[in-house]
Amino acid sequence: MNAMATETEAITQDQGLVADIRRLLELRRQADEISRQAKPINTEIEAIEARVIEQMGVDGMESMGIDGYTVTRTTTSYASPADGRKEELIKALEQMGLGEKLVTINHPAFKARVAEWLKEDAMPSGLAPLIKVFDKHGLSVRKR
Repeated sequence: MNAMATETEAITQDQGLVADIRRLLELRRQADEISRQAKPINTEIEAIEARVIEQMGVDGMESMGIDGYTVTRTTTSYASPADGRKEELIKALEQMGLGEKLVTINHPAFKARVAEWLKEDAMPSGLAPLIKVFDKHGLSVRKR
């Protein structure tokens, strides 16, 4: 292959690379613009969701079907050590023989164990003041 052909291939590859980079930059600009435009929409969605979650809770409504969608109020329970009591909680769990199973407080097994105790109304009395449990409500929207 002669030097002229090799140089022509290199220029063609460079032009392809430059075209790809320009397209990449253009797509990123478009994505940034779309994200900027979506911010006020997402802010309004969050405000309306908060009102819907609150009103569904007040009305005792679990779900509602409308316009081909089902909107369901969801509840997720979270558990964490009470403020400043993490070490005390870990020691109490270890004394109950759960230290190895619940290696860290943030482990999903901890959340599952606390949820099980709450469901069965069987929270060990010594642990109750060491654990902070709270619910977070949300909405699930599914097309029917």
